[in-house]
Amino acid sequence: MLKLCLTLSACFFIFTNASPSFAKNAVTTQKASFINPSQTPFSTNPRKDYGVHLGNCRGAVIAPSWILTAKHCITDKRKRKPGSIPARFFYKGGAKERLKASAVYLYKKADLALIQLTTPIHQSNVLQPVLLLGTPLKAKHGSLPMKKLSVPIGPWKNIPVRAGKKQNAYISKEDRRGGPGTSGSPWIFETAIAGDVLFAVTHGSGRGVLVAYARKWLDKTVKRHTPGEKLHWIRLNPLLPDLN
Repeated sequence: MLKLCLTLSACFFIFTNASPSFAKNAVTTQKASFINPSQTPFSTNPRKDYGVHLGNCRGAVIAPSWILTAKHCITDKRKRKPGSIPARFFYKGGAKERLKASAVYLYKKADLALIQLTTPIHQSNVLQPVLLLGTPLKAKHGSLPMKKLSVPIGPWKNIPVRAGKKQNAYISKEDRRGGPGTSGSPWIFETAIAGDVLFAVTHGSGRGVLVAYARKWLDKTVKRHTPGEKLHWIRLNPLLPDLN
């Protein structure tokens, strides 16, 4: 009887000590998960504009309740009063819709910020989130063909983008276009199998901040404040043949 009790106690000890480890691993696996190209929840058809107008800047919807933009677009007033952010989406024909913000979160390590919306957007063909590239762009990858960028003069097309130092990507001087108010715009490339993928956010002077380096912070912030939502990340490797 004593032997049985010791055995059961040992089993109980192993079980209770294994559970937290399993749970921790499960969470880690979830944070590190990437979708397969064919599993994208968004449209794979080419789309003109992901841009949300933020007054003097732009942003992109990356989850129903979240806009990604540049940190330097968040003024002191916008920090204190997120409701003052003039987030708007423009439909064809000039109609516009106001997206009211409830909070802002700044990334300490690079020029990135998240704007949380008071009410999640309804996914539609007009405005919906975009996939995010979870692979840090390196020199070995060569250049990515940026095909879409929300700017006042319209989208850029087939602009070669290369990895730079630290968390940045660059466009050559001869390929730079745009003007004031383009900060925070999404840098996007298009694939046939997965649709559009956002890989960087406009900082300025032909430089974009690669979002892959901020993946943990982005995931953590979204999960903490909107537990029912998540970001959709994809690796670069399966998409490379589609980009050549």
